[in-house]
Amino acid sequence: MKILLDEHLRPHIARLLRERGRDVVAVLERPDLIGMLDGHVWKVAIAEGRALVTENARDFVPAARATNAAGRSHAGLVLVSPQTVLRSRDATGFIVEALHRIVMANPGNSFVDRVAWVEPPVDAAEGGPPGS
Repeated sequence: MKILLDEHLRPHIARLLRERGRDVVAVLERPDLIGMLDGHVWKVAIAEGRALVTENARDFVPAARATNAAGRSHAGLVLVSPQTVLRSRDATGFIVEALHRIVMANPGNSFVDRVAWVEPPVDAAEGGPPGS
């Protein structure tokens, strides 16, 4: 499973996943994608066979549905909630672990056309920061 991290997610997450042998690239590492409209990023993810990881459910869930409704497939969509998965240094490790687990659970093309949410850290769901 190959991954494209949307511009909301730090390139450091991609680097940490690559250190684990994963094929991950961040939009912010790709000059051809920085500042591009969501539709363009989605088309690139599809063309490259990459699951898109994003906080932007509002735009990308309809894009995934429209892709399928048009009879086409996508490599998957992984959603990270900015309200429950905190954007902090502590959250980076959690996001890396969550994405690593998703990749391990979905070898090859088994994530095609799927949409999944990264679940919040248990501590964050209880109102505290991750690791507290």
